[in-house]
Amino acid sequence: MANEVHWSKNMFRLLGLAPDEVAPSYELALHHVCDSDKKRYEETLSQAIENKTAYYFENKIVQRDKSVISVVSSGKCILDENKNLIRMIGAVQDISIQKEIEKIKEEKQRAEDRDKVKSLILKMIAHDIKNPFHHINGFSELLIENIQNKEFEDAITYGKIIHEATNQTLKILDRLLQWAFTDSNSSTFNRVTIAPKNLVDDVIGF
Repeated sequence: MANEVHWSKNMFRLLGLAPDEVAPSYELALHHVCDSDKKRYEETLSQAIENKTAYYFENKIVQRDKSVISVVSSGKCILDENKNLIRMIGAVQDISIQKEIEKIKEEKQRAEDRDKVKSLILKMIAHDIKNPFHHINGFSELLIENIQNKEFEDAITYGKIIHEATNQTLKILDRLLQWAFTDSNSSTFNRVTIAPKNLVDDVIGF
């Protein structure tokens, strides 16, 4: 098999070179392969030549201007009637756009998964907050009624219950704020204005 290499104009373009600007060669092609893919690139082609089989793999190419693109390299061996290797033909296809689309889809899926987790957490928190607020709401009414009737002994009991429910609610809110702060370090968010009274009313009526 003669050691001759021929490239199409598209191959030059993928490397960021003008057609016929330089003599095509295996060494030049390998030079433009991303360092992290070089070993696999050489091993795959060597195995294909040794076993006289086809090859197919994805790798990255570093163009002349240092831009990095994703490509699919594929090819096959041409044999004579005696099963001797006489030629290898191959093609290199730019799949950078497909890779970007896949990346966007993956990021979208991760964002959707995060939203599902957030929704579940918020529902759990709303459920946890609802009970102490019911206690605060109910026993505050009893407290007011007892004070008006000067039944101070029960008023103290109701005050303690309200105090405990308030502490429980504050602990839940503190965990919520910690989670929100941690999540904000890895996610973007849109600032919105919240009316605390409306939020409390929504929780109580949940």
